[in-house]
Amino acid sequence: MRGTYGANGPEADGPQADAYPIVCIFDGEAFFATPNNLVRVVVGAVVPGLGTITSVEAFPNGGGTVVGTEAVLRTR
Repeated sequence: MRGTYGANGPEADGPQADAYPIVCIFDGEAFFATPNNLVRVVVGAVVPGLGTITSVEAFPNGGGTVVGTEAVLRTR
């Protein structure tokens, strides 16, 4: 599956947006789970597969969106 992490790290073409499940969005920052780490992301960060993060927005009822120049992630 493209964009997943294997035993030896990311695939040769790098991770894709679906490799980053959102754990939490709070106060302008998001936390993603990877197989080996919990990653904090803020506006301006560069994330492989997402590009430069341009927006992190929490929804009033929970969840939210993380917008990058290459992809958008949204909680379900």
